[in-house]
Amino acid sequence: MKKEEWNDGELESTMKSKMLIVAKREYLENVRSKAFLISLVLTPLIMIAFGLLPSYFASKSNSTPIIIGVVDETHWITEELQSHLNKHYTLAGKQPMYILRPIIAASKEEAIFISDSLVENEIAEGTLLLQKNIESDSIINFRTKRTGNFRLINALEKSLDEIFRNKLYSDLQISVLVQKKFSLQRTVTPIKITRGEDEQAADFKTQFFTSYIFVMLMFMLILTTGQMLVRSVVEEKSNRIVEVLLSSCSASDLMRGKILGLSALGITQIALWLILGISFVPSIAVMLFQSEGILLMPIYFILGYLLYASLFVGIGSIVTTEQEAQQLTSYISLLLISPIVISLNAIENPHTPLMQILSYIPLLTPTMMALRISVEMPPFLEIVVTSFLLFISTLALMWASGKIFHIGILSTGKRMTLKEIVANIRT
Repeated sequence: MKKEEWNDGELESTMKSKMLIVAKREYLENVRSKAFLISLVLTPLIMIAFGLLPSYFASKSNSTPIIIGVVDETHWITEELQSHLNKHYTLAGKQPMYILRPIIAASKEEAIFISDSLVENEIAEGTLLLQKNIESDSIINFRTKRTGNFRLINALEKSLDEIFRNKLYSDLQISVLVQKKFSLQRTVTPIKITRGEDEQAADFKTQFFTSYIFVMLMFMLILTTGQMLVRSVVEEKSNRIVEVLLSSCSASDLMRGKILGLSALGITQIALWLILGISFVPSIAVMLFQSEGILLMPIYFILGYLLYASLFVGIGSIVTTEQEAQQLTSYISLLLISPIVISLNAIENPHTPLMQILSYIPLLTPTMMALRISVEMPPFLEIVVTSFLLFISTLALMWASGKIFHIGILSTGKRMTLKEIVANIRT
């Protein structure tokens, strides 16, 4: 049958089959690659390492006691402070973490000179200056070479606070029972009001980490598959393979096939990560499904991914080298993860004008709405409008990227200018 005799249904079926062939090629070619297999295992390991190693190194940072010099003009605090530190801060085998060494000298200036020498020679970590009027002075100096030891400073502050509080109780002859009442800590538990349902305590960790997992999964999917999209287009342009591909299918089929194939690859990767995560930590599944609006998040996820994928395809068709592509894609990827910077503010105040305005910016809509939905469901109209704007923006960007892709895929040597890009879109 000649092409001009085909009916519309046969032409549409043929176009779909070519798009699926391209998608299958992209999927199989990348899923079998060593880079994909390595990233499948290495990426979650890196994330776990970034989460666990700081805590591990923090716990292992002190294997020997830290020597602290003390110039004590009160002549009583040093003993109390050492007792408190021994009680609350110890190393393995009940070895004290901090050892106080009183510095005795003829004058305060001489004591400071001696203590500074000990610090300079790495014999002591620093020197604590306890002046006579310390009970009426809220600032206590600690002379040291390294001012970043926050754990040591925190330990000294807490210990001194408790010492002075206990002394005040003793001076005022306050009984131990009353002291306990003074030191009793109250916990405020937020209860979420739900009409027609049982009230339940709100869990900040569930709210935050549900949003965080959503944003990070989208970021990793877009970062990995987006870069694959750009790299694939750039390589095929430089190797002239694209000319062979376009002899068998249209530019539109090629673009849609690439997006579809690499989208399936990214979904495969995330599905495997989720299965492994839930298998090893079942509480992840409970935390995700307890989140309000869990059914809305996939809608923003899919539309957001297609929006960025279209953008990456357009970029890949206009650049000429992988260096240019990586530079441009890195800037765009920052837009996606930028809402993490204001995530705490979004969770505390999800309906402020700023949060609402950012939710209507298509490139930020997926992540902003994910942050807000996990805390308090936005008004129905706002969900409809943001979803519609994101859907229309995705279609418009896919159309524009298709126009750019149609011309740019065959352009080599010179990168298209902004004027040429606009002209191609308007053509």
